Amino acid sequence: MKPFPILCPGQHFVSSFDLPVSARILGATPAHPYLGVRLRFNPISLRSLIEEAQLPTLASGVPDRGVYVSPTMPALLDAVLRLVRLLQFSSGDSRARPDD
Repeated sequence: MKPFPILCPGQHFVSSFDLPVSARILGATPAHPYLGVRLRFNPISLRSLIEEAQLPTLASGVPDRGVYVSPTMPALLDAVLRLVRLLQFSSGDSRARPDD
């Protein structure tokens, strides 16, 4: 199995299907911590959001790739950080708890 490229700060990994993934964090310190977040989406709910927001879809209906690494846009990073902060402060709310 070919190893996946190394993720650098400011990048994210996306997979459109379940994969067995393992990672090793190198260089994280209290001064420079590492944050890893896994978000799983319900495809039916996601499709509904895409239609509601009137986002463009692929003409072929088939994605051109199932796994990729990409630079994280500031707006996405801000949204993820707000989600993490929400999860820190909403431990009593079962709707905001991660499911493992």
